[in-house]
Amino acid sequence: MGRLLTNKTNVDNTDADYPNGRIKDDTGSNNGTPVDEDVYGDLHQTEEKGIEEARTWEADVQMDRNADSRLNDWQFFQGRRKVQSLAELYKNGVFRDVGSNIGNVDTPTDCAVFQGELYVADAGAPDVEVFKLNTGAAARTIGNTVFGGIDGIQVVTTGSFGEGLLYGLDTVNNDIRVFNSLTGTRQPSLEINTVITAPVAFQVDPINDRVYVHEGGRVEVFVQSTAAHVPAESFVVTAGIDLFVTPYRDRLYILDTGQTYTYNLSAGGALVAEDLTGLSSASKFHIVGEKVYILENGNTVTVHDIRKAAALSFEDIPTSILGGATNIFIRNGKLYVVDNGTNDVFPIGAINVQEYQ
Repeated sequence: MGRLLTNKTNVDNTDADYPNGRIKDDTGSNNGTPVDEDVYGDLHQTEEKGIEEARTWEADVQMDRNADSRLNDWQFFQGRRKVQSLAELYKNGVFRDVGSNIGNVDTPTDCAVFQGELYVADAGAPDVEVFKLNTGAAARTIGNTVFGGIDGIQVVTTGSFGEGLLYGLDTVNNDIRVFNSLTGTRQPSLEINTVITAPVAFQVDPINDRVYVHEGGRVEVFVQSTAAHVPAESFVVTAGIDLFVTPYRDRLYILDTGQTYTYNLSAGGALVAEDLTGLSSASKFHIVGEKVYILENGNTVTVHDIRKAAALSFEDIPTSILGGATNIFIRNGKLYVVDNGTNDVFPIGAINVQEYQ
């Protein structure tokens, strides 16, 4: 999670013109904002993330390890400009199909994006197929002989470069199985296979070391690092079909076919009057910032303001583009739609993961 300037040592938080704080000069008494990693580390991480994001899509964005200057065409600037140009290209309902080079996936049910790779849950195998985002080339298969069935997946970081943890909901064995996302090695000590009997959805919250499992009428909470059950934090919920947790707002959302239900995590799961109503055959949803994206009727993604419970219909993805979508996923400002219907690019039975910006 990013570190805010306002929380740093010796920062001026008294000027309303600088709501995020202002760096202070040192007058000689060691009263200035420090020049250290805590203050400036995130600036470098942000610049380098821009290069990483640009290289995900364009292999010609290079870093030659020389000082950034006009001699190498200001490579950090070029990376930032590339990300901006991609955003301009994909906005206003312009789609890019990232599956045009991806091989056949029998029955795609969910997807995730991590370290420049696309993970697709294939219920037909069942397993998780991994592809390179920039080329569509198959990278590896995970859990082919382990899953009895598979629906939702999530990949979270371990802190080691290039490695993550892949969580998969096994719909036959009724548990959550865990793998190293890079090597495919199973991680039995992290798997959740107690207490739950009929899970319908789950979400990992690595910030707070928690895993939330939706059992239809109850949310069971587990410690992510140990898989231990936390009965004191588990609570009864309205029966639904999907869940989403927003740690920064301390909220847990349950999606039913016609509306959402909102619970306050720190208040023991108390209902909060922030629900969306009037949804039509909703099946999956995803929340980013103040917006909730809801897949309805398998062919429309509607967008809503989560605080005001208001529709933002001008941002909806229309029926004319999707056909038989089964899930949605958002990462790095992009909305991925797992679309298993017939369209202009893929025949029935081929994976169609479309990227919308």
